[in-house]
Parts: sequence; C-alpha cells; structure tokens
Amino acid sequence: MTFLSNADRKPGILMVLFLFPTYTLCTSIPDSDRSEASVFKTYLFENVTATEDVFPPLPGIFQSKWIQYFPHIQSMKGHFGGMNTLPPQPMITSARKTIISIPKKIYKLNDIFKAKIKAMDFRGNPKKYGGDFFRVGLYKPFRDTDGVSCGVVDNLIGTYDISCPLVWVGTGVLKVTLIHPSESLYGLMLNSSGTKELGVSLRATVKINGQEELTDCAFGFPGKSKYGVCDYSNPKNGDPWYCMKPKSNQCSTNLWMARYLDSDKNQKLGKRPYFRKGITWRVKIMQPNLTVQIQDGGSRPRFASELPRCSELKQVVLNKDPSVATGLAINAGWSSFICRNHPFDEDKFANCLQNHEIILTGDSTMKQWYRYLISAFGAETYGLGGTDSSWAERRIGHQRKNNITLRFFPHGPPSHHPGLSEVRPYISDTLDEIPSDRDNIIFIFSIGLHMNLFHPDIYLQRIRNIRASVENLHRRSPNIKIFVRELHAHSQSTILCPSDWFSYRYNVLLRQVFENADGVTYLPFWDMSAVYNNRPYHPGARLLKLQLGLLQSFVCK
Repeated sequence: MTFLSNADRKPGILMVLFLFPTYTLCTSIPDSDRSEASVFKTYLFENVTATEDVFPPLPGIFQSKWIQYFPHIQSMKGHFGGMNTLPPQPMITSARKTIISIPKKIYKLNDIFKAKIKAMDFRGNPKKYGGDFFRVGLYKPFRDTDGVSCGVVDNLIGTYDISCPLVWVGTGVLKVTLIHPSESLYGLMLNSSGTKELGVSLRATVKINGQEELTDCAFGFPGKSKYGVCDYSNPKNGDPWYCMKPKSNQCSTNLWMARYLDSDKNQKLGKRPYFRKGITWRVKIMQPNLTVQIQDGGSRPRFASELPRCSELKQVVLNKDPSVATGLAINAGWSSFICRNHPFDEDKFANCLQNHEIILTGDSTMKQWYRYLISAFGAETYGLGGTDSSWAERRIGHQRKNNITLRFFPHGPPSHHPGLSEVRPYISDTLDEIPSDRDNIIFIFSIGLHMNLFHPDIYLQRIRNIRASVENLHRRSPNIKIFVRELHAHSQSTILCPSDWFSYRYNVLLRQVFENADGVTYLPFWDMSAVYNNRPYHPGARLLKLQLGLLQSFVCK
C-alpha cells in the first residue's frame, strides 16, 4: 500500500548486495587532536547546535532528514508536533468505524481498480488528517494468497485512495487492514528517535590486561562528554559507533558484542492503549460487499510473454511506495509485472553461476539465503569465526561441480546477536575492498532489522555511504552485478521488531537512495510478502524460494 502523497508518485529503484571480508577500527578519542569523523559531525547533525566536547542531541521527528520522504507524516506536524501525550483513544482512527467505498463494481481485464477509505475515529467522526498505515490487497475468492497488493495514496485529510491492477477474470475480493492509526505511528516514531534502542542495551565485553569489563555501546551518547567514550566509527565515512570507556579507562580492539534487555516493558509497543491487537493494531475492516467483478474483453495483462526477460533489464524502475504491486501471487508462485521471471531452479541456477562468486551480506534473513543456496547447490560450507548457531558469523561455501563460491558476512554494528565485532564489517568497507576487474562477482546486501529502533537519519546516512561505495566499485569494476534486497512485510512482533512499519519506512528510504543507481538492481519483496501474508520476520521456505527465483531471473538468461 502507499502512504505517499499524490505529489510523490514517482518511479523508484531497488537493489541487493553481497560482502567481502573487511575490518573494524577502534580508536580512543584523543584529549587534544580529534578528527572530524570521531566528533560524529556527519550530515546527521549538521543543523544541530552542540559543543565539540559533548555529543549533540538528535534532531526531532519533524526536523529530521528522513521525514522529507514521508509527506503524509509531515502533514501530522500540526496535530502532533510538540505533544508530550497522544490523543485519547476515542479520537484515534477506528477500523470498525472506518468506511470503504467502491464507486465502480464492474471492470474490464487489465483496468485499474479504484476504491476509497474514509477514516473515522472511535466516536464515528471523520478524521481531519492522514498518516494511518493501511495494508490493502485484492484477492481471488477463498484464496487468501492469490492476489495483488494495492497502493494507497494518503490525501492528508483523513481519506485514502486505493488502486491496483486487475489481472484475472472473475471476482476480486478487497481486503483492508488497519495496521496502525496515525496516532500509534507517532508513538512508534517517538520510540525510535534516539542513538540507543528503548528497552534494549547493546554492550561490549572488553578484555584489558586479562580482565573482562562490560560497557554500553550505541550510535552516540547525547549530552555526555566525548572524552569518556571509545570511538569505533568508520574512519572513512563517519558511520558512527561508540562504546563508553570501561572502568579501566582504556579502549580495546577485542570486543565481544551482545544484547541485553532492559527492565522497561513498555517500549515494545509504545503506549499500550494504541497497540491492542484487534482494536487499534492490525484490525481487519469487516465490511460487506467489498467485491468487484472483472470481465474479459479488455487488453491482456503484460506480465506474461510480452515483458522483457528480467536479465535483459539494465535498470528496475519502481514506485516510491513499496506497497504498489510489482507482481501477482498465484498458485504458490509469483508472476512479475516488471519483467519475465521464472521459478527457482537449483540446477539451472548452479549452471548459470559457474565460476562465479556470490557475496551476501546482512542479517539473519540474508543468512537464510546463504543456507538455502548451500543446500540447493549441495555445496560444502564452513565458518570463519564464531559458531554456526549465530547468524553473526562469517561463512564460506563452495560447490566443486560448477566452481561456485558463496560467502556470507554479517553487517557491521548494530547487531543483536553475540559475537566478535571484528568479523562484522561495514558493508561500505566490504565494497571498497573488492579489487578491480572482478566481473565474476555477484554482490547482494540487505540491512534494516537491527536498526529498527534507532533514529532513521542514522540509517539514511548508512545507506547513502553504501551507495557511495557502490559507485566507487563500479568505476573500478563496471560489470559487477550488485543487488539491493528489500525488507519484507511480517506480522511478528518482538521487543526488537515491534512492527513491520519500521521495515516499510526503511524500504521507502532504500528506494529513494538507490533510485537511478547505475549497475544496481533493486529486488522488491515488500508487496510479495504482504500478499502472501508472511508472518515471521524469518520467512519460511516457500517465500525464500520465490525470492531466490526472482534473483535467479535477474542473474541468468
């Protein structure tokens, strides 16, 4: 679905990346000569007043850089800006009171279906502003996973326009779910606007002179002196990461990172009245007659033989909204609207990848790809440090028959799984270390889940730096294939991933940053996972196979 305004309906781009081994630097901030990178003065805080000796405060929600890509959230400023408390429940959006209207009930094949949402509060009054997060799909009758995702345009006045392509003959059933009212989204934004996660501590065990000490780590410590921290930021581009100096007052390169849950139980879902399942959170709009009839006689859909092969596309042009349909879920498969794709075939894929090196970097969902390919190709695999029970361990695999090398690297900080920081390289550094003229490399990356609860400007800085490294790599090796894998929709809620709205927000930023990036293919998976009603943030085998089938379609002829 779409939550972008009418003014922002432009095509976008998606991508996927793989990584190589690299390093993590640790330098204590000197008392006298501090570099600009170590002062945490990247674009993130360029408009924030602060002294050189103290970490500056983060910009507020409506002063942040990420907000420019979300006009519907900007429009909420007059209603929520400066508020310390949220409106009472009777004034927030109610799924049970909200009205869906379908002006036209009969269409031709390949027409664009249109409907409208009129948001109402719990008192039955029309909402005067937008920002609600809806998920909408059009499905075949009695087939909960055969259908298309629908885009939703926020008109900023409490109404929303639904649209989606009609690609089958017969009946279409419209399904609308209110994931979060705008008031709940504001609570989620407040709970993800810092350098430290609310309710979670990332701590490093450091060894100094044979003694172990525990210390807190984060993207910064606003209001605290910079002399009291160890700087583990990326010296090349300023990607920030800091740990408080331990009692020994010394910094160490030997860091074992781990996650600790704090005692604050309210952080998981913000203000609890706004996150009650079936009332104000993930509520299906149960309205009768939400159907449409699709007749033959129109032009045929172009998602079949008329489309170019995915491997022939030099660039994938996408809408800025991840919910706009990029394909049809049908019979446990996926038919792309972008290009002619084909199902995953391990033998054909392995033959296509002969003498290639596949580098995947990201979190545990990317390691799922690595493990799936290792199994599908019958490859040998072994670790490069740590234990295989944790995703935060580098792995390398090899299939002898076709001489295929597969590598997995966990991304740099933050990470919620225990492990040594030195085996978690920054994605940008990994790209920088790829030598020239390595045209046999396929590089795929994904990043986001472990940054859900931090200020989005930090994520925006991270992916902008990744794009800069991608551009540098293509100047050295213009034929390397680079992919950005989009984050997927899910309904699982944990302390670390309270809502997939965080992933949606990051997908919007990914599409913006990698728009028109030469030599990069963006793999759109949000609408695929939404239509298939994916629940876990670690997708099951069926969805993994569909995702890898789309990757194979872009890689192989």
